[in-house]
Amino acid sequence: PLPPTIAVPKHAATLLLFQRQPYRVLMVKRAQKSRFFPGAHVFPGGVIEEEDWDSKWKDILPKEASFLAKEDLAFRIGAIRETFEETNVMLSSPPLLSKVSIDGAKQWRDKVQASPANFMSMCRELQLVPSVLTLHPYSHWITPVAEKYRYDTRFYIAAIDESIKSKPMQDDFETTEIEWISPSQAIVDFKSGRVSLPPPTWYTLSDVAKSISAAALIEKTVSDNATSPPVPMLPIIQKSSPMIVAFPGDAMNGGEETVRRRIEVHSKTDYRFVSESAPPAKL
Repeated sequence: PLPPTIAVPKHAATLLLFQRQPYRVLMVKRAQKSRFFPGAHVFPGGVIEEEDWDSKWKDILPKEASFLAKEDLAFRIGAIRETFEETNVMLSSPPLLSKVSIDGAKQWRDKVQASPANFMSMCRELQLVPSVLTLHPYSHWITPVAEKYRYDTRFYIAAIDESIKSKPMQDDFETTEIEWISPSQAIVDFKSGRVSLPPPTWYTLSDVAKSISAAALIEKTVSDNATSPPVPMLPIIQKSSPMIVAFPGDAMNGGEETVRRRIEVHSKTDYRFVSESAPPAKL
């Protein structure tokens, strides 16, 4: 068991939802009262609820979903539910707006925000199948042990289908702004101070910005994780100057003393990823 001063991380899921053309990702701005990085731009997501684990989801989902591990499925349901709550975008087949009006969709969104159990009720009543099979595991982050609020978060990626006509709208509760933005532009906006980014979000944007399209990113992600799920990233924080976020394998986080695998936080608009393995010093 963890010492009493260390918080047990809550299960959470995050969704990187992309438009295919142009290549843009959906980001929300957290409310200033958020516990975790208030006012920062992040990808939609949140805590996995008990209802996301409900075995009755198998009656609603396609047979292929039964091949997913129970935990993976609960995280995918949670990612889709949280994205609907925070952004108004519902990933389902058929699309939500083929079943209800914009007003009707808003009423369901309010109900789901009030109680996660209403997510399954909505899917049953409107005969919607959450698009769990379009999500692909991308990364897995665990909040450092030094933090008061900790999350064990699976990041998924998906490309939005053309048939989903839901217009992204912030909920003015958890999220105060929302936008489709190219990953490279989000990095530019961070450097200029227009947006603030938590280090994992900055690192993720820097990584997905290397791909030229959502299709290319999904293909690479599926290939990278074909044999095993993404490796959990539990960084260690050193509150020095600059602050260091040391990844597993870094000298400060279980690695050889010559290895650097870390984010250096030089200022609110200047993060730097350092990855090097210096040769051993000659005797």
